[in-house]
Amino acid sequence: MKKILKLSGCEQLCLLLDEFKEEMNKISSDQIINSLIKEFEKSSGQQNFQVISKDPSALLQLALFTNAIIVRLNDLPSSDRIKTLISAFQDCLDKNITSVIDSSEHQIIKLCCFLNSIIQTLRQLEFENIFILELPLGNSIPSKLLKEMLDEKEIKSTILSVSINRNDSNRKGITRAQLIDQRVSEIDTKDSILIYLDEWITGSNFYNILTILNRNENLNLMPGAFMLEKSKSEIRFQKYMTLHENISQKIGLKSEDLICVFPNLNNNVSSNQEFIWAESDRLAGYRKLEFWGSIVSSYISAGELLNNEPKTLDETLKQSISECTTLDKETEIPEDLRNKIQISFQHFKDEFSTSLKKEFESQEVIFSDEFNIDAETTKAISIMKNVQGYEKSKLAINIIGYYLKTNVISPTSRYYYRGQAPLCIKLEDQENALNKKFVAEIKKYCTQQGV
Repeated sequence: MKKILKLSGCEQLCLLLDEFKEEMNKISSDQIINSLIKEFEKSSGQQNFQVISKDPSALLQLALFTNAIIVRLNDLPSSDRIKTLISAFQDCLDKNITSVIDSSEHQIIKLCCFLNSIIQTLRQLEFENIFILELPLGNSIPSKLLKEMLDEKEIKSTILSVSINRNDSNRKGITRAQLIDQRVSEIDTKDSILIYLDEWITGSNFYNILTILNRNENLNLMPGAFMLEKSKSEIRFQKYMTLHENISQKIGLKSEDLICVFPNLNNNVSSNQEFIWAESDRLAGYRKLEFWGSIVSSYISAGELLNNEPKTLDETLKQSISECTTLDKETEIPEDLRNKIQISFQHFKDEFSTSLKKEFESQEVIFSDEFNIDAETTKAISIMKNVQGYEKSKLAINIIGYYLKTNVISPTSRYYYRGQAPLCIKLEDQENALNKKFVAEIKKYCTQQGV
């Protein structure tokens, strides 16, 4: 173990996966973890460690992967060996995060310098109330970082977090404009300023959000843009710049004061990631999902899997018999029961699935900062029982429910219904460790560099 701890985070991860195969097998029944392990082993075998160690995006994926393993290991029964393994992976995670910061220092320093300039400008403007608009996930890290930097300088600020979709059509349900307007309307605009920091790559999303915010004539808005050189060559760049200039002028600033042009991330391994803080919910400190859609998607995906894979269905039935009855796991399932199961799955596919989608699409979106997953799951189950085709599909639904109890299905789409608002659940404890470590390391690094 001492020898392992002297290695780089990537090399250490490979050796840990190999040395602790028994423990890895216990958590690899989790489909998501299992796919992550296989993908890592595949990619690490194809890539040179020296190449990966200099690639910000690849290193970030390693950190996300390592953190996911730590979370699952904490669910296993505690033992000295498990504690040793968790400690080794924690060390591996620390190394990976440090490597992420080091490899992306050109963007990290730019970000911290830009946020410092924002703080200096806020001091000059002297607004009594400072609000920071967080739209998880893309701008969560910069927003939280600005908040912490303001706190350290004893400047009071408040984060307004709005989980939005990409829907702009009233016909398709709640729109992102409605979601933003509802939260921003809570602000007393007198002597207040709202800071919106976000990526400007093509500029279209940034422009659309500014357009929504700018409809509030009484709102003092500070739009801080993270731009790339290639952003300036976009066809609508000048149109987007005009809006940015007009909004900046309203608070007495020049547009260039609120734009930071970042260097490329310089990924060596293929990746479309442009900024190191990325679109990762775990890194941002959230689990982002469209709750109703995730339930529907999970049930339908699991139903299709069990219907198309007889061996998986048979194994699920055996496990349920062993757990829920006094019968032996290898008890032969009567042929008439197998026929009933098959018919039930057919009803699930032909009638219940379609009705289930329609029923959840019609559910009203309720806005709240509090979310009780147990209560909402109970509510979802009660709704399912009233869906057309439920009685004929009940046997299949119960089998699917048991399968989902013991396995993880990644929903085919976190945003199953574009018209509904995705939910952001704040991560806690170990699940939020990655976010805390990442923000802390950014601040530490910038302090060391005198930024």
